[in-house]
Amino acid sequence: MLSWHLMSAFYPQLPWWRCGLSRVDENGFETENAFHVLKYLLGHVKRGWKILREGSGRFEGGGTYVTFTDGKDLTVFVETMSYRNSLCEYSSPLPYSIQDLQIIDFQFLSPTPTGLNISLNFAHPQFLPLSPNFTIQFPLKSDSFGILTTLPITVPQKSTVSTPRLSLNYSDDFSSNYQYDDEPRFWIPQKGSWVVRDGRAVQKVTAPPISWCTSGVKTPYAVMAYPNKNAMLSADVMIPEDSGASSVILGLRSNCSGCDIESTNCRGIFVEIHFSTGKSTIFSDFVQRTEIAEVQTRRPIKHGSFYKLSIHLIDSHLLVKFGSHLLMTSVEIPENVLEKTNNDSLFVIGTGNFGISEWDNISTDQF
Repeated sequence: MLSWHLMSAFYPQLPWWRCGLSRVDENGFETENAFHVLKYLLGHVKRGWKILREGSGRFEGGGTYVTFTDGKDLTVFVETMSYRNSLCEYSSPLPYSIQDLQIIDFQFLSPTPTGLNISLNFAHPQFLPLSPNFTIQFPLKSDSFGILTTLPITVPQKSTVSTPRLSLNYSDDFSSNYQYDDEPRFWIPQKGSWVVRDGRAVQKVTAPPISWCTSGVKTPYAVMAYPNKNAMLSADVMIPEDSGASSVILGLRSNCSGCDIESTNCRGIFVEIHFSTGKSTIFSDFVQRTEIAEVQTRRPIKHGSFYKLSIHLIDSHLLVKFGSHLLMTSVEIPENVLEKTNNDSLFVIGTGNFGISEWDNISTDQF
């Protein structure tokens, strides 16, 4: 769950974006509500405490309660979050209803404890004494959460941490502060294994058991995400002579990468440059390969040599550059492709048939 929180907090392309515990973007660091609710609860549950099965369940009007105890003290966590306001935490497949106001009664078997401290929705804590019939009663509105505990209650305060403004641009020449066989920074491969060697990012292994997923489609590799529609991706690429790869792929405005390409058909604007034929294909939809244009390179491309390749999307025009030479001056991207990828922002690099390749001086920009 924590891993999913970390991932979903950063990527708008994933379900439940900003449903994580915290996030970092170009505006700085911010903790989300889920983090403060978690701190609210865990601040009143000690290590080694167990869930009391008889003290946990569902309210008749909707919502749940869970009791934690060490046999001496106890903490009860209550919540009545509505379906609409709890999609992040629960993602229930079916809508449900919550009663606007409920009167909650907790029944105890003995006069111990004499009462509980209560705080709802981060409000100042109060003490609820046990009634003569060993019950505690309190009102609970919908979309509420809180704790009842024998411990003193500390209400967490939301704080803002000032951070330097994060750069929207990404670049790496794989030479600064890298040791031999270090993994490239900011990369999380879904297929294969990448290491840094001699100032280059090298695709080390391309087959199981290293492969992280088993999709039948030979997939590229995602780099980064930006919200702006105008973007640039540049890289120096070399396919070794003994590699099984025959082409290089650059892409932008993509909505997926790695394992999910096959199942989603992966939207985006992609350029595939074939080393053997010199043909370059611009296409959308990674599996179906909806072709937009096809051109021939103006110079030969050989295995074993580095080439600087870059793609620039400016409004509806895609420029593909081969070093200082243009593969084409401009390709008009169809309006339906631009509309379909308008909210997609992943950059993509890789080889057409998932062979060994080496990359250097990768950079992205948005404008």
